Amino acid sequence: MNRTAVIVFVLGLLAFVAFHLLVVDYYVDPAIAGGAEPRGWEVWEAMWEFCKSPDLGEMPETLVLPSFVCSALLAVTSPFLVPVFRKSRPLWWLGVLVSGLVLLSLGGVTLATPVDPEISVPGPGTYCCLGALVLNFLGFLFVRREQRPELEPCHD
Repeated sequence: MNRTAVIVFVLGLLAFVAFHLLVVDYYVDPAIAGGAEPRGWEVWEAMWEFCKSPDLGEMPETLVLPSFVCSALLAVTSPFLVPVFRKSRPLWWLGVLVSGLVLLSLGGVTLATPVDPEISVPGPGTYCCLGALVLNFLGFLFVRREQRPELEPCHD
């Protein structure tokens, strides 16, 4: 099962990398985007601009910022930390909880944000980002703990 966990984590990492390279939104009117559709890596620029002048009145952006950073850290580190998660149940639980919260918050905000089909439609980058969140959470569910050696009864 742990090999399956590594494969699922790696697929999540690949989906996260694909998110950065693919189009996030397709605009119906090319004048809105200035002739270019936004790529996933541009999300980091938007987050940087938000951090420089935060508008705390916009709750989805305030929730998305730490969730996106946590998803990036989980996507990049999880494939390499499977042996650690196998040996430490507290770290495994921490990973499951953080991954689940990121999936609920970032995925929930992404899916709950109304999309006006007259302005834009989600691109493949959006679906890759959501797929990376789901795959990362599923990867944690495939991690199995290391079996402890059976104790043999003492014979006098």
